[in-house]
Amino acid sequence: VHARIAWALAVLLPAAVAAGVHVLLARQLGAGVALVWDALLIYGCIGWRSFNQHFMAIRNALAEGDEPLARQLLGHWQGVETARVPATEIARHAIEYAVLSAHRHVFGVIAWCCATAMLGLGPAGAVLYRNAELAMRYFRLRHEQLALGDRSHLASLAEHAWQVVDWVPARMTALSFAMVGNFVEAVGCWRTHAETAPMDSDGLVLAAMAGAANLRLGGAALVRQLPTPGEPSFSDTRN
Repeated sequence: VHARIAWALAVLLPAAVAAGVHVLLARQLGAGVALVWDALLIYGCIGWRSFNQHFMAIRNALAEGDEPLARQLLGHWQGVETARVPATEIARHAIEYAVLSAHRHVFGVIAWCCATAMLGLGPAGAVLYRNAELAMRYFRLRHEQLALGDRSHLASLAEHAWQVVDWVPARMTALSFAMVGNFVEAVGCWRTHAETAPMDSDGLVLAAMAGAANLRLGGAALVRQLPTPGEPSFSDTRN
């Protein structure tokens, strides 16, 4: 019960406040003022620069042949161990992280924003989506920092809730990749991954992207470098 209350306060309450302010502004001050509020919220939820600059820096380092710098940039971006990672794997991991970040920071946010906007609630869905993803990463990180044998109720709840929240946006992103790339290969990779891991939305997005762009992704995940318990990190990671 405490885990559900904590998750609701962290995720549902801010979304409810965003919806309430949108409705209040629209009724009291007009749609124009409400639109300004909506634009500010959407701008705050979409984090394009949070991953684009990291990816481009790694790409430029690899293009210039500076593999040590590329390893350093990737390790700093995601908090992972990259000392023994070859250059080809650095590029692969950078693409994977960039694709997942684009989905979580842009495509998923827009999908949920459109859903709640059609219901007259403004960008409340964007707030819900971003907070659900942040809660999932934060409580997962806290679990790893404390080195617990079993996941806490809150960490497990946040993981399950994120799978539910991201289920439709992940498939919309995968479909978008298929439509702009090699549709047959993307759908084939999508179907194969769905048969082996039906609840792995991140893997589904990567599989569809790899098929659409005819890339080879997947393989061993990088080892995390956990910060100290007093310094939580919010870097994206894929188990």
